[in-house]
Amino acid sequence: MLKSSIYTMLPSLAFLTFRGKGGGGGTTTTKLDPKVRDRIMMPAFTAAERAAGATPSFGAKGNFESYTFDPYEGYGGQRLTDWNQYHMDANAMLPGAASAGDIQFATAMNNMSNLGGYQAPTVSANQIGAQQAESE
Repeated sequence: MLKSSIYTMLPSLAFLTFRGKGGGGGTTTTKLDPKVRDRIMMPAFTAAERAAGATPSFGAKGNFESYTFDPYEGYGGQRLTDWNQYHMDANAMLPGAASAGDIQFATAMNNMSNLGGYQAPTVSANQIGAQQAESE
């Protein structure tokens, strides 16, 4: 489905044009240089067709009509690589990396618990007055 939808959206290179602003402020249309089309664009386009398994079909006048596609062949090989020493070393380090901050976290939790139980001393006006009198 994907191959056919991609190729039905692509324009025929024979009619590819470029639009740009002309010198007078209007829009001009320029045909693709046939040398560029034949030497650069067409080989790339046909290579893309081959890679997608698309075979173009042309009408009686040589105009492009549609594509036919090769049947899809799924990949049947191994999709994941085997583990090498780097994979095994990294896997062995995961538990240590996951628990790297455990001691600091436990210390922070203990400190917060201690701060949570803090009770400010009660101060009366008599005590404040007595302290001021002593300092004078």
